[in-house]
Amino acid sequence: MILPLDVDKGVGLRIAMRYLNIDLDKTIVIGNRENSQSMFMNPGIKIAFFNATKKLKKLANYVTKKPSTKGMREIMDSMNV
Repeated sequence: MILPLDVDKGVGLRIAMRYLNIDLDKTIVIGNRENSQSMFMNPGIKIAFFNATKKLKKLANYVTKKPSTKGMREIMDSMNV
């Protein structure tokens, strides 16, 4: 991923939520790699996939029992989606 200096997923999340007038503490972020760490520094619920980096798992409120797409299905099932 190539981004301008001082721009990352966390910045994008904050800008999008401000634009949509949604409180950051009402967000759910999901990730598995280093480039998701900036999103996990914001308030809200943080979900890491089973195959995520150790650091991301430590920042997460919840870690799925399954990796990748199976982990996403696990999240959706738990939300009855």
